[in-house]
Amino acid sequence: MLGGDGDVPSYEEVIEVVEKRVFLGRLPEDVTEAELVDVCSEFGHVEQVRLLREKRVAFVSIETWAGCHSAVLTLHDRRRLSGHADGQTVHAKLAERKGKEKTSVRFARGMESSKLFIGGLQEDATDHDLVSLMEPFGEIVEAKLAPARGRMRCGFVTFAIWGEAMDAAERMNGLASEHGSTYKVAFASSAAPPRR
Repeated sequence: MLGGDGDVPSYEEVIEVVEKRVFLGRLPEDVTEAELVDVCSEFGHVEQVRLLREKRVAFVSIETWAGCHSAVLTLHDRRRLSGHADGQTVHAKLAERKGKEKTSVRFARGMESSKLFIGGLQEDATDHDLVSLMEPFGEIVEAKLAPARGRMRCGFVTFAIWGEAMDAAERMNGLASEHGSTYKVAFASSAAPPRR
């Protein structure tokens, strides 16, 4: 995994076990799909709601990883819906892929790491270029270019939340740049690289 270490999963490892949708549990008996759309729309475009009323759970597909992650961070054990008893709140996590329930625990509420390695940048790229490339995916906390080596350059970008980094990795990794190279985007370790 580029720029990472054994503790930082790759984008591919994440999507192998969780989906870009939110599992909602502990729902009131009389909750409606319309109410769930209304609640989840604050996190982005809701593409689908699958309500399993008899189990009092739902699966909500939101357009972006950032939207799904924000929904989990905001709703889990914090949000009450109409029909909830006093003190009762929604249970929220990223939906698990079938057969991956035991391994998905690590990713159920997103990860703390929101730092990405970005390779395939032009030699004359600036910090501003790096920010411009990545800011469509979310709030950038830090962006730093590594010193140029040869005709290509790399950098690191830290997003405000993990879901934003997931969106950037999903959309940018393997994408051809306008200068003819291919971007390489992967989760990076937060720790400083070892000195050589």
